Amino acid sequence: METAVMTQLQATVLQRGSCLYAVLRLSAELDCLMALAQASQEHGYCSPTLTLHSRLALTQARHPLLELCSPVFVSNPLLSSETEGKVKVLTGPNSSGKSIFLKQVGLIVFMALIGSDVPAKEAEIGLIDGIFTRMQSRESVSLGLSTFMIDLNQMAHALNNSAGNSLVLIDEFGKGTNTVDGLSLLASCLRHWIKRAPAQCPHILLATNFHSLLQLGLLPPSPLLSLL
Repeated sequence: METAVMTQLQATVLQRGSCLYAVLRLSAELDCLMALAQASQEHGYCSPTLTLHSRLALTQARHPLLELCSPVFVSNPLLSSETEGKVKVLTGPNSSGKSIFLKQVGLIVFMALIGSDVPAKEAEIGLIDGIFTRMQSRESVSLGLSTFMIDLNQMAHALNNSAGNSLVLIDEFGKGTNTVDGLSLLASCLRHWIKRAPAQCPHILLATNFHSLLQLGLLPPSPLLSLL
């Protein structure tokens, strides 16, 4: 008797499977929207202005997660455009917040593109057709690749696929090999982007400890280049 009841229940559920999947999908979407709205209200997010221009402008931007964990969080501005410099080079000591700043910008842009409010006082987000990152390398025996090779693949993907409306985030590229090779590769990648027409150069945020990149003048002078 119990087996018959279970079989009948299973058949009934399977008959209405498509309807149940639709309910689950809509419930998950509603839960996501409610969570984004609650976070916006509780943590003082702003509604970003989406424009057709290739421009990113953030005022008092914050990292949506770190600001909840740190007792003191300093907000940061960002202005990236063809006239204000689309290639930003960040230098500074370790643990000074370079990586957090890169992740912060990436998260804010992503949140804006999915229709969410963002953790900033004001935000203007232009056309962004892709977010490319060289932030973290995870080694795996199954891949058969070294950490440096994984870094190279990530950079190659960004070089080959980024366009004028893309966002490229690069954190400490080149540290997986000797200093001369790493510095040379990093400088070559940046020169490739800088030599493009301003409209074809993506928004680039680079965090690096290669101070020689600037001291040796390895980058050509360009209005697209900005040092932070």
